[in-house]
Order: sequence, then C-alpha cells, then structure tokens
Amino acid sequence: MQELGLASVKNGKLVAAAESNGFDVLITADKSMPYQQRVTGRNLAVVQLPTNTLEKLEPLAEKIRSLISTVARGGFYRVDLP
Repeated sequence: MQELGLASVKNGKLVAAAESNGFDVLITADKSMPYQQRVTGRNLAVVQLPTNTLEKLEPLAEKIRSLISTVARGGFYRVDLP
C-alpha cells in the first residue's frame, strides 16, 4: 500500500482503496477490522494476521500462503498463532 501512497489510509477507506486498485486480498494485522468493516459484497477478501512481527509470522508463512489461495471475495479470514 505504501507504493500506492496509501500507507496512512485507514479502515473503510483502505478497504475501498485496495478494492479499487484491483487487490484480490487485503492482509492486515488490525484486530479491530472485523468489528469496523464489512467485506460482504466486496470484490476482495480480508485476511487478518495475529501480529505484524515478522519473526512470529515466519512459521505461519505456508498456512497464510495456502489460505490466500483459497479465499473467496467478500470473505473475512483470520490466521491464529499456534
């Protein structure tokens, strides 16, 4: 999102910006996203990560990759730490 100049865009505007820029999946570590945004009916899916700490995400890489390949538009998916 930084490359698109959207690093400071928040919540609903971020989902709309990702969708209008052709994203299929928006990946976030924002824990409030499911309570603030509805993605039903959107042309993208949202995947919520448990953290934005790379060291904690590395062991989940294959699980995240697999999930992203199976998500459906308009869906919200959460990845949990083991």
